[in-house]
Amino acid sequence: MIATAFLLLAVITMVSTPDWMKKAVPFGYYRISSEEQSKQDMGKEPIKMQTLQDQRDFVHDELKRKKLPVPKAKHEYYEVKSAKDMNRPQLNKMIEAMFEEHRKGKRVFLAIKDPSRWTRNYTLGEETYAKLYRKNIPIISLLSDGILRHTADEPRPNSDILFHILTGVSTVDNKIKSEKALVKAKALRSQGILSGSARTIYPFALKDPLDVITFNRNRLPPTKKENDGISKAEFGRLIASETGVHGMSPTGYGRFLKDLDVIEAKLSPEEYKQWYDFRAKMRAFFRRRDFDPASSAPTATLSRKKTDFPSLAVWRMIGGYLKEPYSEQFDMPTDEQIAEYVENFPKYLGAKAAKKYRSEVSKRKV
Repeated sequence: MIATAFLLLAVITMVSTPDWMKKAVPFGYYRISSEEQSKQDMGKEPIKMQTLQDQRDFVHDELKRKKLPVPKAKHEYYEVKSAKDMNRPQLNKMIEAMFEEHRKGKRVFLAIKDPSRWTRNYTLGEETYAKLYRKNIPIISLLSDGILRHTADEPRPNSDILFHILTGVSTVDNKIKSEKALVKAKALRSQGILSGSARTIYPFALKDPLDVITFNRNRLPPTKKENDGISKAEFGRLIASETGVHGMSPTGYGRFLKDLDVIEAKLSPEEYKQWYDFRAKMRAFFRRRDFDPASSAPTATLSRKKTDFPSLAVWRMIGGYLKEPYSEQFDMPTDEQIAEYVENFPKYLGAKAAKKYRSEVSKRKV
């Protein structure tokens, strides 16, 4: 029933855009949430993120296809924020810039890829859009041949209904995905497996970053002494220098230090030594196999080795203890268990690695 209504609305909404838009001032808004970031975009400014550039290119191509002007660079806004919250810095900045153009007597419209880029919260999204509605600034969503929202002087009820439906579908879909991820994470933890991946333990570093950080952490502000303390930037450069080219970056110690603070606070001295020794043993293990299985690894292999599936299996099974040695759900793996993970690694691979392994095995048989 919903599908039928959706198709009907889609058909009756495909109307031509008004002539005034051809001479209007277009704005572009491109957004992803932090969960939608790709690994290659981590650490980049939003404007340089490939995912957001792809959104911009799509918007430009569709506007040109409709013979509408594309936004100038100064009228384009890039943001990494959740769509549930409408109080976003770049969104607010853009709205004020659109109002400034409106005060100059110019017609304005906002172009986005699809309704979920605007909001995943129907109520708050409408509250924010009401400000544009009263000033006759419509949103055009360009996916599925375009949906142009109505304004005070230009009612488009069918378009607005479709926009609302797509916003609602997006909200429900996002909620379902979040709930599934939570259920999966709980199921994995019950098996002693960490959902996601632990941070690399830097098997190829000249020195273990853990040792370098522990030895020098008393020199960090705000606990630094008057003549001995160093800045955070200097501390980062020190870590990078002592761990080497395959070690920690100058900015990589922050989260590491926060995790370490929690571990030290929750473990007894004996438990900490047990965790430390296990970590050192596994650094040597992965170094011998010439493979760092962590997704955050600065170097995966020194000899350009192909994927080492036994290492991936071991990493998946020990990652929980390495990251949260204080958790009752993660016991320290024994030597016998690690040997089992190596020998029968296909049983212990995650879904993505297992799929890759099956693909490689099938190629060998051809």
